Amino acid sequence: MARVLVWNGQAGRHAIQQRFGTVESIQELRADLHRFREIVGRGTLISYSQDERESLLENSQKLLQRLDAMGESVLTVGLLGGTGVGKSTLMNALAGAPIASTSHRRPHTERVLIYRHGEVPLPASLTRNGLWMEIVHAADAIRHILLCDLPDFDSLVGEHRRRVIQFLENLDVLAWVASPEKYGDARFYAFLRQVPKARQNFYFVLNKVDLLFQGRTLEEGYGELGKVLNRFTQHLVDNDIPDPIVFAVSADLACDSGGLAPWNQFPHFRHQIFQLRDAMEVTAIKTANLDVEVKRFLSVVEKEILQLAKMREVLEELVDELGGERQEWAAAGREAMDLWLDGTFRSVVPELLMDPCHLVGPARLVGRTVQFLRGWSGPSSSDPADGVSPPREAAFLLRSQMERLANRIARRLLHRGFAADLETGAGMACEGVSPWERFLEKVREFTVMRLMDQKSAGPSGFRLIQWGAYLALLVPFVLAVSGAETWRDLLKLTDAGSLLRLAADLPLVLFTPRGLAALGSCLILLLLTGIGFYSRYKKSLQRRTQKFIESLKLGLGSLWEGELQSVIEHLNQHKAQVESQVGELSSLYAAGGKD
Repeated sequence: MARVLVWNGQAGRHAIQQRFGTVESIQELRADLHRFREIVGRGTLISYSQDERESLLENSQKLLQRLDAMGESVLTVGLLGGTGVGKSTLMNALAGAPIASTSHRRPHTERVLIYRHGEVPLPASLTRNGLWMEIVHAADAIRHILLCDLPDFDSLVGEHRRRVIQFLENLDVLAWVASPEKYGDARFYAFLRQVPKARQNFYFVLNKVDLLFQGRTLEEGYGELGKVLNRFTQHLVDNDIPDPIVFAVSADLACDSGGLAPWNQFPHFRHQIFQLRDAMEVTAIKTANLDVEVKRFLSVVEKEILQLAKMREVLEELVDELGGERQEWAAAGREAMDLWLDGTFRSVVPELLMDPCHLVGPARLVGRTVQFLRGWSGPSSSDPADGVSPPREAAFLLRSQMERLANRIARRLLHRGFAADLETGAGMACEGVSPWERFLEKVREFTVMRLMDQKSAGPSGFRLIQWGAYLALLVPFVLAVSGAETWRDLLKLTDAGSLLRLAADLPLVLFTPRGLAALGSCLILLLLTGIGFYSRYKKSLQRRTQKFIESLKLGLGSLWEGELQSVIEHLNQHKAQVESQVGELSSLYAAGGKD
């Protein structure tokens, strides 16, 4: 009775494991080694020195070369049948791509057509004797499977028939392909009896069974299929195939993108061929004992996994400790900032905020004079970039706090047996710049930016008030210089010419005793008003200085607290990297574990 195989993937793998043991395929071993090399190549292994890492890379490359050489072994599958049974379609379905065509067969009816992947060489045992020709394809699904399309058995006679039978010795598997129209051909069974190949490697494929369902109900189709399979099986048993494995398939439907009918056993046939390919690889690997070598080699990551677990523990401890010390860190920063901002910095802030552009007229003249007397040469001398660095005492407190944090992390790592060069953002230099220098530069940039914003703001409407006051002083001056008679004459003028004559007489009046007295009085009043505005401006600078320093304390405090947060984030990022690396290495360790 024929075994119409319904392949169970798990059962199939179990059968192979029973015969060969639990062994990974060449592709899986190669993938494991490539992953291992990628991890080692990053230079992040903490358990091995540079020389040890280079040795690991060298040894893994040697194993890869041996696997590559072994991976060239292929499963050679022959397809033999009569004319029109659909061998080309069956090969295309196995490949999952149109690699074969009837046009390949027509000009070469008497030759064996060998379909091989372009990157896999032919076995050395195949000698070029004119009996076969190769056709190269790029179907990766059957990369390590050679498909041999044998000449139609009903066209083989004499010496050529003998040579084809001799070629069958190169095959690992022989699939006998029939169809509902051809399964009863006596020549098929006559040829079967002449083939000396080991019959446990024979598979029988009844192709084109979709014809049995055309024009019939599903139940009628199954009934017809059962009859054909029974007769086909009986023919095989009668020809010394006592327990044949028969697959009822429709390769034509298998090539379509739609789903397959339950009666179409092509997926089981294809799975069987691929399981045989894997079994062949396993046999080669076991023969060379290469799987044991690869697994033993990959087991070196156990040491790294243990070290990474310790590293993760250290990082978790540091993150928890630093997270609980935020208030202490902030208090230390406030102490240093207060020492700076309430000390020397407070005394220079008014000068840094001073901008003579906020003063107009006499007040601006007073401001320029004060600057000159103090040795200033103009507004450019009050550059906000001057005097914005913490003094020595404050800088020492801040720098010492950062260095203690970095040293604490380094000591913890060294105490646990790790290198103290972990990049935490607090203890590592970046492009030759120390963490303290980076923080100091942030302080300068932040302070200068706030100074520029505060300096450009100025008191609201102050310039307009100054101009109004000066104008109010000039009106009485003009009235006093002109006199009552001049204003009466002005009211009597009727044309522009008379007005121009009056304007020309005013300078003459200015140099009279009365005019000079009025001018002197006006200048004194303007100067006193300018001094008043300058004094008012200085007082506003003091108020703005207090508000500015308070806001600066908040901003710089946040900047200082951000340094500790940056360290914690770096530790968390490194912990995440460690966990990711543990996951990668654990999968390799599982691959390299014992059977």
